[in-house]
Amino acid sequence: NNSSRTALIRAARDGHFEALELLLSFPGIEKNIVDKKNRSALHYAVLLHHKQCVECLLNDKDVNPQLRDDSSFTPLHIAASNDFSDLIRLFADRDDVDLNCVDSIQWTPLHVAAKCGSTSFVEELLQHENVDVNRQNLMKRTPIFNAIENEKIEVVKVLFSREDLDLSVVDSEGHTAKDVALQTKNEDIINLLLNK
Repeated sequence: NNSSRTALIRAARDGHFEALELLLSFPGIEKNIVDKKNRSALHYAVLLHHKQCVECLLNDKDVNPQLRDDSSFTPLHIAASNDFSDLIRLFADRDDVDLNCVDSIQWTPLHVAAKCGSTSFVEELLQHENVDVNRQNLMKRTPIFNAIENEKIEVVKVLFSREDLDLSVVDSEGHTAKDVALQTKNEDIINLLLNK
């Protein structure tokens, strides 16, 4: 069809678990085929929060969980932007999933979740010690910058729970997280940072 979606992508998109499971069992099926948006079956299963389909796809070692779509998002970035914290463990259980994977501007899923205010996603992601809370993007900003700039106070509080959070990081414009907090004029966030 016009969007060049395969039966596999359609099954994942529509949440048809049984059909997806059957299709994955066919010898020679292309499990990582993408559509015009460069989205795979796994991208759609995550985007539409079809958890059973996500689990089925991630249980198949031939499915690549690190593919990027046209927005340069992996399926994990999509989960982060939608606060689908219940999917993190499914990804973390795979040895080949990098929880610190980056998009084209070096944003990790934690950067995305912090910007979007995906509090439960941030909480769940931080349960994994290998998640780098101080990973810098192209602008040299860490996830705390995103949470502060977008005034996501609950995410800021969760990020503060990490002892390894570094508030002395300076971005490419010479600002620290405290500088960004002062620019927001959000008293609650400013007070949180001044008392940290």
